[in-house]
Amino acid sequence: MRHWTKYVVIFGVFALFIIISSGCFQVKEGRKALVIRMGQLVGGHTPVNYGPGLHFKWPIIDRVVPLDFRLQTFAEMTSRILTQQQKFVLVDYYVKWRIVDPALYYQRTQGQSGVTERLIRQTVNDVLRALFGKHSLSEVVAFQRNEIIQSLQQEVNQRADYLGVHVIDVRIKRIDLPSEVSDAIYQTMSAKRKRDATEYRSEGRAKAEKIRAEADASAHVIRSSAVSKAADIRAQGDLQANTLFQQAYLKAPDFFDLYLSLDATKQALTQDDQVIISLEDGLFKLLSHAPAAK
Repeated sequence: MRHWTKYVVIFGVFALFIIISSGCFQVKEGRKALVIRMGQLVGGHTPVNYGPGLHFKWPIIDRVVPLDFRLQTFAEMTSRILTQQQKFVLVDYYVKWRIVDPALYYQRTQGQSGVTERLIRQTVNDVLRALFGKHSLSEVVAFQRNEIIQSLQQEVNQRADYLGVHVIDVRIKRIDLPSEVSDAIYQTMSAKRKRDATEYRSEGRAKAEKIRAEADASAHVIRSSAVSKAADIRAQGDLQANTLFQQAYLKAPDFFDLYLSLDATKQALTQDDQVIISLEDGLFKLLSHAPAAK
């Protein structure tokens, strides 16, 4: 009898240990927990939120749902969004969110972060389609990107309230074009650049011809003016030279006759020429009757 009693005690202690251990649960730092009893939240409309530490629950009939209250992030790669110009763009974004209403969060998502991220992703894509559908591609990429991000975050946060979460931030990381659209846009841009280059070259040639024509006209005017001024200067110089020559000639006519004859002879003869002068020649008479130097 004592032998059986010993085994019963051991079994009872073991069963008690199993019951007690199954009734204990631990909540880690940065997390909270809800307790589900017979499919209902413990506490009803104001459920009990178990914070970090060691807690107890009824074994078997209670189930613990851990909730991560830390800031969580997920990224979405390459969502196809249609713009106002009926062109698809590829949008990469990320979302930061956290739980604010544990009871509502459990009711909407059963406490599964994967379900929450899928619902938030659908909400973000719907809001992006609505916003991008009101703007052109250039506005989305450059001019109104900050306004779009602000509207996106506000709208997504309002729609995410029914999940019991708060969207801290929504950011667009990259906006790109699909390969077929980018190729078409590249060809369009290339053709436009070629047309612009041809137009610029034509305008450059026209301006060059105009500048050359104006330069030629200016050069012709300058040359004509220079020739006219040179002729006037020569005429004035010749007049002054003739006046001086006439005044000098009147002072010594015989000397100037001799000087002019010698100068004419000098210009007419070269170094090796031999000249035979008649005694009756005017130059010979001039030399023979030249006045004696005083």
